[in-house]
Amino acid sequence: MKKVIKVTIICIVSLLVVGIVTAYLESMHYFVSGTIQYNPPGIYQYEPMCNPEFPLYIEFKNRSIGTVSRIDFILKARYPDRSTNIIGSPNRGSSDHIIGRFDEVGLCYKLPLFIDSNVQPENLIWEIAITNVYWK
Repeated sequence: MKKVIKVTIICIVSLLVVGIVTAYLESMHYFVSGTIQYNPPGIYQYEPMCNPEFPLYIEFKNRSIGTVSRIDFILKARYPDRSTNIIGSPNRGSSDHIIGRFDEVGLCYKLPLFIDSNVQPENLIWEIAITNVYWK
């Protein structure tokens, strides 16, 4: 009888610890954010931040106490008066840059494929949604 109680208590404590750790890791995801801009100005206003071949500037910020090892994300682009995402497949990406605690990284990306061939990327509303964060 004592063994059964002991095993039951160990199982309950183990489940609680796993639940707490899982909740903690999931909550850390909310401390990582991403922003996207098309061809933003660089340090000097007359120079773009990114090379014309890679005009999308994506910045990831880690405001957690953990170190990020990878971020998966989805890109979205739409016309100002529309809600439809005009990026074709694939619209997913990832960054494997290590981002330390309270640090950030900015990266330049190529334009994705669009469902319309007459798109003017500078006129679009760009959005990024982080789908997964991996921790070191």
